[in-house]
Amino acid sequence: MTDKFKLSLIVCIAFLVASVLFLARSIDLLQDQIDGIRQRNEIITQQLQEMNKYVRYPGG
Repeated sequence: MTDKFKLSLIVCIAFLVASVLFLARSIDLLQDQIDGIRQRNEIITQQLQEMNKYVRYPGG
């Protein structure tokens, strides 16, 4: 193998590793956002269920 080919291979591998790390971090951040949204959804659902105890809907 020539030195230029070895260098190109190392740069390619480094780029792939950096890309995987970036994607893993992005997935982690998105998962945190999803967890926050789910938690807020549960709170809102509980609040709506509590409100439904006091509100009568026609035909409900």
